[in-house]
Amino acid sequence: MSEVQQCAKCGRIIESGEVFVKFKNPTPNEPPLFFHHRGGGNCYWEYLRDQVLKVQGHCRQHIQVAA
Repeated sequence: MSEVQQCAKCGRIIESGEVFVKFKNPTPNEPPLFFHHRGGGNCYWEYLRDQVLKVQGHCRQHIQVAA
């Protein structure tokens, strides 16, 4: 029997046959993250967008402090 995979973005269970992405967890020693990828779930792309925006905001704060 396969392991139950839950989307890290929306929290829904990824059903058998749904397209999903398995992503290495950035937190050490934590299990991988799973995201819906196509169809009704763009959770993977939303997660990546959020991560990029978070990093850009972090970089802007450091640049403003250094100025």
